[in-house]
Amino acid sequence: MRIVSFYSDPEGTTYYSKHARRFREDADILKLPVTVKKMENQGDYRKNCLRKPDFLKTILKQVNEPILWIDIDSKIHKNDFSVFENFESSVEFAAVAPPQAAAWWGIRASPLYLNNTNNTIHFLDEWIRRCREALDTGKQVFDHEVLFTMEKWIKVQNMSYKIVIDPRYITWPGESSEDTIIEIGMSDNEQKRETLKHLGVPDWKIDWQCRGDTFEDEVINAETGNP
Repeated sequence: MRIVSFYSDPEGTTYYSKHARRFREDADILKLPVTVKKMENQGDYRKNCLRKPDFLKTILKQVNEPILWIDIDSKIHKNDFSVFENFESSVEFAAVAPPQAAAWWGIRASPLYLNNTNNTIHFLDEWIRRCREALDTGKQVFDHEVLFTMEKWIKVQNMSYKIVIDPRYITWPGESSEDTIIEIGMSDNEQKRETLKHLGVPDWKIDWQCRGDTFEDEVINAETGNP
C-alpha cells in the first residue's frame, strides 16, 4: 500500500508547499512509501480540491497497488497503518469516521483507502463525473461534499467498502496524544470560507474549521532555525 497526496498553493500563499515538504520529511523519518505531486494551481481553491478523484485514478493506475490518500497538511506521527494494510482483498474503498458517527455522512475526507480493482476505477470515474458536474453548474462544494452523495451509488453497484471507526487517524490540530497516527490540518483561505458559507455552515463553525495551521510556527522555525 502506498500513501499518496497532492498540493497546489492558492495565489499568494505557500501553505501547501510548506506542508508538502514536512509531509515528505515525516514519510522519510517513518519509512513510509509515499507519492506526492505538485499540481498547477487552478486559480480557485475549490477547483484545486475537486481534482482529487482524478488524481487518485491516475496514481492508482501508475502504482498498481492499493493507495491511501492523506491530506498534505496532515502531520503523520506514526507508521501504523495496519488497519488498512490488513484489509481482505475484496475491500475496494474505505474511509475513517469518529466514534460518534452513525452514518456515511460522518466520514472524513482523509484518510481514504482505495484498492486497485476495476470497481474502484469505476467508482473514481463516477466521483470525477460528479465533481466536473459541480464545476460546470457552479455548485459551491468541495470533493468531500460530492463524495457524500455517492453512498447510494456505491450500494447499487455492490461495491465492497468499510468505514473505519478509529479516532487515532483523525485527531484535530493541537490535540494529538501518544496514540495519534494522523493529526489533520485545518487550512484557512478566503475561497474556502466563501464556499463553506454557500454550503450553509454557520460563522462560528467556519471560524473553527478555518483557523489557520497550528503547525505553521513549527514549519517556519524549522526554516529559520529559531526555537
